Amino acid sequence: MKVAIIPPLGNTELAEGDYHLILPQHVDHLHRTAYKLFYQTTPGYKILDNGAAENKLMKNADLMAIARLLSVDEIVVPDVLGDAAASYQLAKEFEPFALDHSWFKYMGVVQGRDRAEIAQSVFMLMDLEYISVLAIPRHLCQKVSRYERFDIVYAMGTDIAERFEAVHFLGSSGWPKEVVLLADLPLARGIDTSYPTYMAQMGFSIDEPWCPRPKKYFKTALTDEKEELARDNIERYRTWAA
Repeated sequence: MKVAIIPPLGNTELAEGDYHLILPQHVDHLHRTAYKLFYQTTPGYKILDNGAAENKLMKNADLMAIARLLSVDEIVVPDVLGDAAASYQLAKEFEPFALDHSWFKYMGVVQGRDRAEIAQSVFMLMDLEYISVLAIPRHLCQKVSRYERFDIVYAMGTDIAERFEAVHFLGSSGWPKEVVLLADLPLARGIDTSYPTYMAQMGFSIDEPWCPRPKKYFKTALTDEKEELARDNIERYRTWAA
């Protein structure tokens, strides 16, 4: 399974690789920034997030403008955390924008507060023909159980495989080695995470107990020593996901 590293703004080189997730709230249309330049020029498969998980949900037109600016491959369809019906409504409203930009792929986000609503969300997204990839967000592990992302894809694997070409896992959960379990799913294409880098930012290996991401993570650059630790953490995390 591929890993997209979400780096601090001052250490975009840590995201080098062939699989990327871009946070739109950090893309400045008007100014030349390292973050924007990196994702304009880096090779690999580029996914544009919608900002919802960071409480920065982008307007549809603005999201499409960033997608064009960075020449991304895939866009995460707007969603509402924890609400399957509201997420489906946003996805329906987004459809005209997607049809006007048919060269991008689109990733629909599964939402819900319990297993029944999560399953319903999967079936609702199946109705939207423009969506070809399914996204399972990390907060479902907090809502239901730490196994929820694995359980939903495993239990609904046949239905998902008949309708969607792949599954992406949005973010790593508070159980870091969940990625080992997820990587065994045949439909699992990738996961994005800042976990290896923020642990290094705090001076920790990912073999140490899990800690939440610091609030100033994106604006705090790593020292040379911590950048070396981050690279070690990233390499180890990639072995977990392999």
